[in-house]
Amino acid sequence: MDKINKRRATIAGLLFILLAIIVWQVWSFSTSAEPLSKEDAKRIAQEKYDGNVLEVNVVNDVYSVILKLDTGTYDLRIDRSSGDVMEIIRIMSEEGTHELSVNDIKEKISQKMNGKIEKLVKNGDAYDAIVDNDGKKTSITVNSQTGEVLSIKDQEQEDANQSEKKLTEAEAIKIALATVQGKVDDVDLEESNGLYYYLVEIELEDDDDREATVHINAITGEVVTITWDD
Repeated sequence: MDKINKRRATIAGLLFILLAIIVWQVWSFSTSAEPLSKEDAKRIAQEKYDGNVLEVNVVNDVYSVILKLDTGTYDLRIDRSSGDVMEIIRIMSEEGTHELSVNDIKEKISQKMNGKIEKLVKNGDAYDAIVDNDGKKTSITVNSQTGEVLSIKDQEQEDANQSEKKLTEAEAIKIALATVQGKVDDVDLEESNGLYYYLVEIELEDDDDREATVHINAITGEVVTITWDD
């Protein structure tokens, strides 16, 4: 009888120890799953892009990390729970924030060609214009900060041959891979309001389940935005 009681006591003791271990593991997991701190978000941004963090804010469980790189200033959106980079947007180019006025842009265009400016549209770091010279229409793209003429094209020829563009698909892929490391999954050329953009989809090297889409201006080669898909 004593042996049976001792055996029961031993089993009860082992069950108690096992239960204590399970409770401790659950408690450890719950405490380790706390949301990222601002310092964590700052560290993730610096490790991924090796830049200078200017500012860190949190909105709706998403960190907005303002990061200064050689190519400009970017806004990284980092998930507060998982630490994943959701999106990166360039908010300032390397030239700074100073931009020429509309009148200055018109003067730059007039210095380059004769005719009447029929259309002038701001597109990121550039202005796109259409100039009519005695019925002949020409499209011209000018940098909004320096006034540099980026491209001049015969509008009628461009309308007849929309495939003409400044960047080739290979050049767009090279720019995308210099921005996000991984394997190119797909490349598309899309048109919006007469402007052309490459959308380069990249599977990340360190995470096969995530994919980034790099949006590139097909005229200037500028990386407009980067979106991340889980």
